[in-house]
Amino acid sequence: MAKDIAAAVREICLSFPEAAERMSHGSPDFHVRGKAFASFVVNHHGDGRVALWLPAPPGTQLHYVEAEPDHFFVPPYVGTRGWLGVHLNKGLDWKRVAHHVREAYLAVAPKKLTLELPPAIVIKPPTQSIDPDLLDPLSSKRAKAVVPQLREFCLSLPEASEDTAFGWPVWRAGKKTFAGVHRYNRRLTLQFWVGHDMQAMLTFEKRYRIPAYMGHNGWIELDVEDDVDFDEVRQLALVSYKHFALKRMLDRLAMESEPPPAKTRATAPPRPTTRTLSTPASLSMSPKLGTYASTKKRADGRSASTRSDRSKSTKTKSAPRANR
Repeated sequence: MAKDIAAAVREICLSFPEAAERMSHGSPDFHVRGKAFASFVVNHHGDGRVALWLPAPPGTQLHYVEAEPDHFFVPPYVGTRGWLGVHLNKGLDWKRVAHHVREAYLAVAPKKLTLELPPAIVIKPPTQSIDPDLLDPLSSKRAKAVVPQLREFCLSLPEASEDTAFGWPVWRAGKKTFAGVHRYNRRLTLQFWVGHDMQAMLTFEKRYRIPAYMGHNGWIELDVEDDVDFDEVRQLALVSYKHFALKRMLDRLAMESEPPPAKTRATAPPRPTTRTLSTPASLSMSPKLGTYASTKKRADGRSASTRSDRSKSTKTKSAPRANR
Protein backbone atom coordinates (compact mmCIF):
# COMPACT_ATOMS: atom_id res chain seq x y z
CA MET A 1 0.00 0.00 0.00
CA ALA A 2 1.31 3.44 -0.94
CA LYS A 3 2.41 5.64 1.96
CA ASP A 4 2.51 9.41 1.93
CA ILE A 5 4.55 11.83 4.05
CA ALA A 6 1.80 12.24 6.65
CA ALA A 7 1.69 8.48 7.25
CA ALA A 8 5.51 8.33 7.54
CA VAL A 9 5.52 11.14 10.11
CA ARG A 10 2.84 9.40 12.14
CA GLU A 11 4.77 6.11 12.01
CA ILE A 12 7.92 7.73 13.42
CA CYS A 13 6.31 9.93 16.07
CA LEU A 14 4.01 7.27 17.51
CA SER A 15 6.88 4.78 17.87
CA PHE A 16 8.03 6.40 21.13
CA PRO A 17 6.73 5.40 24.58
CA GLU A 18 3.42 7.05 25.54
CA ALA A 19 3.43 9.23 22.42
CA ALA A 20 0.01 10.44 21.34
CA GLU A 21 -1.45 12.55 18.58
CA ARG A 22 -3.84 15.48 18.79
CA MET A 23 -4.93 18.32 16.57
CA SER A 24 -3.77 21.83 17.36
CA HIS A 25 -4.64 24.86 15.21
CA GLY A 26 -5.54 22.57 12.33
CA SER A 27 -2.28 20.60 12.41
CA PRO A 28 -1.41 17.28 14.12
CA ASP A 29 0.80 17.58 17.19
CA PHE A 30 2.60 14.69 18.86
CA HIS A 31 3.12 14.88 22.59
CA VAL A 32 4.15 12.86 25.60
CA ARG A 33 2.47 13.45 28.94
CA GLY A 34 1.11 16.81 27.80
CA LYS A 35 4.31 18.14 26.25
CA ALA A 36 4.64 18.50 22.47
CA PHE A 37 7.75 17.09 20.84
CA ALA A 38 6.70 17.41 17.18
CA SER A 39 4.27 19.39 15.03
CA PHE A 40 3.47 18.29 11.49
CA VAL A 41 2.68 21.47 9.56
CA VAL A 42 1.62 21.71 5.92
CA ASN A 43 1.43 25.03 4.08
CA HIS A 44 1.36 27.06 7.27
CA HIS A 45 -0.17 30.44 6.40
CA GLY A 46 0.59 29.76 2.75
CA ASP A 47 4.34 29.19 3.15
CA GLY A 48 4.18 26.07 0.91
CA ARG A 49 6.25 23.97 3.32
CA VAL A 50 5.72 20.35 4.30
CA ALA A 51 7.63 20.26 7.55
CA LEU A 52 8.14 19.12 11.12
CA TRP A 53 8.69 21.62 13.92
CA LEU A 54 10.84 20.04 16.62
CA PRO A 55 12.26 21.23 19.94
CA ALA A 56 16.04 20.97 19.72
CA PRO A 57 18.98 21.10 22.10
CA PRO A 58 20.61 24.54 22.59
CA GLY A 59 22.71 25.64 19.62
CA THR A 60 21.29 22.93 17.33
CA GLN A 61 18.95 25.23 15.44
CA LEU A 62 21.62 27.69 14.36
CA HIS A 63 24.03 24.93 13.39
CA TYR A 64 21.66 23.10 11.07
CA VAL A 65 20.02 26.19 9.53
CA GLU A 66 23.39 27.62 8.55
CA ALA A 67 24.91 24.32 7.43
CA GLU A 68 21.92 22.95 5.45
CA PRO A 69 19.45 25.73 4.65
CA ASP A 70 17.76 23.55 2.00
CA HIS A 71 16.68 21.05 4.64
CA PHE A 72 16.31 23.13 7.82
CA PHE A 73 14.78 26.50 8.77
CA VAL A 74 13.68 28.57 11.74
CA PRO A 75 9.94 27.97 12.24
CA PRO A 76 7.57 30.79 13.23
CA TYR A 77 6.36 31.26 16.81
CA VAL A 78 8.48 28.49 18.37
CA GLY A 79 11.68 29.36 16.53
CA THR A 80 12.57 31.91 19.20
CA ARG A 81 12.62 29.04 21.72
CA GLY A 82 15.20 27.11 19.72
CA TRP A 83 12.86 24.80 17.79
CA LEU A 84 14.10 23.45 14.47
CA GLY A 85 12.11 23.30 11.23
CA VAL A 86 12.72 20.23 9.06
CA HIS A 87 11.67 20.08 5.39
CA LEU A 88 10.13 16.71 4.54
CA ASN A 89 9.76 17.00 0.77
CA LYS A 90 13.23 18.24 -0.24
CA GLY A 91 15.21 15.04 -0.23
CA LEU A 92 16.31 14.71 3.39
CA ASP A 93 16.96 11.06 4.27
CA TRP A 94 14.22 9.62 6.46
CA LYS A 95 16.75 8.05 8.80
CA ARG A 96 17.87 11.56 9.65
CA VAL A 97 14.26 12.68 10.05
CA ALA A 98 13.70 9.89 12.59
CA HIS A 99 16.93 10.86 14.38
CA HIS A 100 15.81 14.49 14.79
CA VAL A 101 12.39 13.40 16.07
CA ARG A 102 14.10 11.16 18.64
CA GLU A 103 16.23 14.12 19.79
CA ALA A 104 13.06 16.19 20.18
CA TYR A 105 11.38 13.44 22.21
CA LEU A 106 14.39 13.23 24.53
CA ALA A 107 14.21 17.01 25.07
CA VAL A 108 10.69 16.93 26.58
CA ALA A 109 9.93 13.38 27.78
CA PRO A 110 10.24 12.40 31.46
CA LYS A 111 13.52 10.72 32.33
CA LYS A 112 11.78 7.48 33.25
CA LEU A 113 10.68 7.11 29.63
CA THR A 114 14.09 7.90 28.18
CA LEU A 115 16.37 5.70 30.30
CA GLU A 116 16.00 2.67 28.04
CA LEU A 117 14.92 4.46 24.86
CA PRO A 118 15.90 2.39 21.81
CA PRO A 119 17.48 3.90 18.68
CA ALA A 120 15.28 5.73 16.22
CA ILE A 121 12.94 3.57 14.18
CA VAL A 122 13.87 2.77 10.59
CA ILE A 123 10.93 3.09 8.19
CA LYS A 124 10.37 2.63 4.52
CA PRO A 125 10.44 6.04 2.85
CA PRO A 126 7.06 7.34 1.66
CA THR A 127 6.26 6.85 -2.01
CA GLN A 128 3.83 9.77 -2.18
CA SER A 129 4.43 13.40 -1.29
CA ILE A 130 1.30 14.87 0.27
CA ASP A 131 -2.38 15.22 -0.48
CA PRO A 132 -2.57 18.17 -2.95
CA ASP A 133 -5.70 19.34 -1.17
CA LEU A 134 -3.67 19.80 2.03
CA LEU A 135 -0.76 21.49 0.29
CA ASP A 136 -3.01 23.92 -1.58
CA PRO A 137 -6.56 23.94 -0.14
CA LEU A 138 -7.79 26.36 -2.79
CA SER A 139 -6.96 23.88 -5.56
CA SER A 140 -10.07 21.86 -4.71
CA LYS A 141 -12.91 21.69 -7.20
CA ARG A 142 -15.23 23.50 -4.81
CA ALA A 143 -12.80 26.36 -4.22
CA LYS A 144 -12.24 26.80 -7.94
CA ALA A 145 -16.00 27.17 -8.43
CA VAL A 146 -16.68 29.60 -5.56
CA VAL A 147 -13.61 31.82 -5.10
CA PRO A 148 -13.47 33.32 -8.63
CA GLN A 149 -17.09 34.48 -8.39
CA LEU A 150 -16.51 36.04 -4.98
CA ARG A 151 -13.33 37.68 -6.29
CA GLU A 152 -15.16 39.14 -9.30
CA PHE A 153 -17.85 40.73 -7.14
CA CYS A 154 -15.51 42.06 -4.46
CA LEU A 155 -13.17 43.67 -6.99
CA SER A 156 -16.12 45.34 -8.73
CA LEU A 157 -16.69 47.53 -5.64
CA PRO A 158 -15.05 50.98 -5.52
CA GLU A 159 -11.40 50.97 -4.40
CA ALA A 160 -11.50 47.27 -3.49
CA SER A 161 -8.32 45.21 -3.76
CA GLU A 162 -7.16 41.65 -3.14
CA ASP A 163 -4.46 40.64 -0.69
CA THR A 164 -3.39 37.66 1.41
CA ALA A 165 -3.60 37.28 5.18
CA PHE A 166 -2.07 34.25 6.89
CA GLY A 167 -1.85 32.58 3.49
CA TRP A 168 -5.51 33.07 2.52
CA PRO A 169 -7.04 35.50 0.02
CA VAL A 170 -8.81 38.52 1.47
CA TRP A 171 -10.45 41.58 -0.07
CA ARG A 172 -10.04 45.06 1.31
CA ALA A 173 -12.00 48.30 1.12
CA GLY A 174 -9.07 50.68 1.15
CA LYS A 175 -6.96 49.20 3.97
CA LYS A 176 -9.78 47.40 5.78
CA THR A 177 -10.54 43.72 5.14
CA PHE A 178 -14.22 43.09 4.40
CA ALA A 179 -14.20 39.50 3.02
CA GLY A 180 -12.02 36.42 3.23
CA VAL A 181 -11.73 32.73 2.36
CA HIS A 182 -10.61 29.82 4.53
CA ARG A 183 -10.57 26.05 4.15
CA TYR A 184 -10.06 23.83 7.18
CA ASN A 185 -10.71 20.10 7.47
CA ARG A 186 -11.73 20.08 3.81
CA ARG A 187 -14.54 22.60 4.41
CA LEU A 188 -14.56 25.84 2.39
CA THR A 189 -15.83 28.86 4.31
CA LEU A 190 -16.28 32.57 3.57
CA GLN A 191 -15.95 35.32 6.19
CA PHE A 192 -17.80 38.64 6.34
CA TRP A 193 -18.55 41.31 8.91
CA VAL A 194 -22.27 41.41 9.81
CA GLY A 195 -22.38 42.90 13.32
CA HIS A 196 -23.34 41.22 16.58
CA ASP A 197 -27.11 41.47 16.09
CA MET A 198 -26.99 39.74 12.71
CA GLN A 199 -24.51 37.20 14.10
CA ALA A 200 -27.08 35.99 16.60
CA MET A 201 -29.73 35.58 13.90
CA LEU A 202 -27.53 33.82 11.36
CA THR A 203 -26.09 31.25 13.74
CA PHE A 204 -29.51 29.64 14.02
CA GLU A 205 -28.59 28.06 10.67
CA LYS A 206 -25.99 25.29 10.65
CA ARG A 207 -24.26 26.86 7.65
CA TYR A 208 -23.14 29.79 9.79
CA ARG A 209 -20.82 29.91 12.77
CA ILE A 210 -18.87 32.55 14.65
CA PRO A 211 -15.20 32.30 13.57
CA ALA A 212 -12.25 32.24 15.91
CA TYR A 213 -10.17 35.38 16.43
CA MET A 214 -12.59 37.66 14.49
CA GLY A 215 -15.96 36.56 15.86
CA HIS A 216 -15.91 38.95 18.83
CA ASN A 217 -15.71 41.85 16.34
CA GLY A 218 -18.96 40.91 14.61
CA TRP A 219 -17.72 38.58 11.88
CA ILE A 220 -19.55 35.51 10.59
CA GLU A 221 -18.34 32.42 8.74
CA LEU A 222 -20.46 30.78 6.02
CA ASP A 223 -19.83 27.14 5.06
CA VAL A 224 -20.11 26.78 1.27
CA GLU A 225 -18.56 23.35 0.83
CA ASP A 226 -21.85 21.62 0.03
CA ASP A 227 -23.98 24.41 -1.41
CA VAL A 228 -23.78 28.12 -2.11
CA ASP A 229 -26.26 30.88 -2.94
CA PHE A 230 -24.30 33.59 -4.72
CA ASP A 231 -27.04 36.16 -4.20
CA GLU A 232 -26.65 35.56 -0.48
CA VAL A 233 -22.86 35.76 -0.71
CA ARG A 234 -22.95 39.02 -2.66
CA GLN A 235 -25.36 40.52 -0.13
CA LEU A 236 -23.09 39.56 2.78
CA ALA A 237 -20.06 40.98 0.98
CA LEU A 238 -21.88 44.24 0.27
CA VAL A 239 -22.98 44.68 3.89
CA SER A 240 -19.43 44.08 5.07
CA TYR A 241 -17.97 46.42 2.43
CA LYS A 242 -20.31 49.26 3.40
CA HIS A 243 -19.28 48.88 7.04
CA PHE A 244 -15.58 49.42 6.31
CA ALA A 245 -15.69 51.69 3.22
CA LEU A 246 -14.89 55.38 3.43
CA LYS A 247 -17.49 58.01 2.58
CA ARG A 248 -16.04 58.69 -0.86
CA MET A 249 -16.28 54.98 -1.66
CA LEU A 250 -19.90 54.86 -0.51
CA ASP A 251 -20.71 57.95 -2.58
CA ARG A 252 -19.16 56.36 -5.64
CA LEU A 253 -21.00 53.11 -4.95
CA ALA A 254 -24.29 54.99 -4.74
CA MET A 255 -23.60 56.74 -8.04
CA GLU A 256 -22.72 53.49 -9.77
CA SER A 257 -25.82 51.82 -8.36
CA GLU A 258 -28.19 54.47 -9.73
CA PRO A 259 -29.81 53.56 -13.05
CA PRO A 260 -28.59 55.69 -15.98
CA PRO A 261 -30.91 58.49 -17.06
CA ALA A 262 -33.28 57.59 -19.86
CA LYS A 263 -32.10 58.78 -23.27
CA THR A 264 -34.52 61.19 -25.01
CA ARG A 265 -34.70 61.29 -28.78
CA ALA A 266 -33.94 64.69 -30.30
CA THR A 267 -36.98 65.96 -32.20
CA ALA A 268 -37.43 68.96 -34.44
CA PRO A 269 -39.37 71.91 -32.97
CA PRO A 270 -43.08 71.62 -33.67
CA ARG A 271 -44.38 73.50 -36.69
CA PRO A 272 -47.03 76.15 -36.14
CA THR A 273 -50.40 74.70 -37.04
CA THR A 274 -53.82 76.19 -37.47
CA ARG A 275 -56.09 75.17 -34.69
CA THR A 276 -58.91 73.02 -35.95
CA LEU A 277 -62.19 73.30 -34.17
CA SER A 278 -64.18 70.18 -33.76
CA THR A 279 -67.61 70.65 -35.16
CA PRO A 280 -70.56 68.88 -33.57
CA ALA A 281 -72.42 66.48 -35.80
CA SER A 282 -75.50 68.73 -35.80
CA LEU A 283 -73.54 71.62 -37.25
CA SER A 284 -72.11 72.14 -40.71
CA MET A 285 -69.83 74.84 -42.01
CA SER A 286 -71.35 77.23 -44.50
CA PRO A 287 -68.58 78.08 -46.99
CA LYS A 288 -70.43 81.02 -48.25
CA LEU A 289 -71.34 82.67 -45.00
CA GLY A 290 -68.47 81.54 -42.94
CA THR A 291 -70.88 80.89 -40.09
CA TYR A 292 -72.20 77.84 -38.32
CA ALA A 293 -75.70 76.90 -39.41
CA SER A 294 -78.04 74.49 -37.75
CA THR A 295 -79.20 71.79 -40.06
CA LYS A 296 -82.85 70.84 -39.83
CA LYS A 297 -84.84 68.37 -41.86
CA ARG A 298 -88.13 69.34 -43.32
CA ALA A 299 -91.10 67.12 -43.65
CA ASP A 300 -90.27 66.39 -47.30
CA GLY A 301 -86.81 65.14 -46.39
CA ARG A 302 -84.86 68.20 -47.58
CA SER A 303 -82.54 70.11 -45.40
CA ALA A 304 -83.18 73.69 -44.51
CA SER A 305 -80.47 75.92 -43.10
CA THR A 306 -81.25 78.53 -40.55
CA ARG A 307 -78.67 81.21 -40.18
CA SER A 308 -77.18 81.72 -36.82
CA ASP A 309 -77.75 84.87 -34.88
CA ARG A 310 -74.02 85.18 -34.34
CA SER A 311 -73.42 86.66 -37.83
CA LYS A 312 -75.73 88.72 -40.00
CA SER A 313 -75.07 89.20 -43.68
CA THR A 314 -77.86 91.68 -44.40
CA LYS A 315 -76.98 95.30 -44.84
CA THR A 316 -79.18 98.00 -43.48
CA LYS A 317 -80.16 100.63 -45.94
CA SER A 318 -78.79 104.07 -45.17
CA ALA A 319 -81.40 106.66 -44.25
CA PRO A 320 -82.16 109.27 -46.86
CA ARG A 321 -80.24 112.49 -46.53
CA ALA A 322 -82.11 115.31 -45.01
CA ASN A 323 -82.74 118.24 -47.25
CA ARG A 324 -80.63 121.12 -46.30
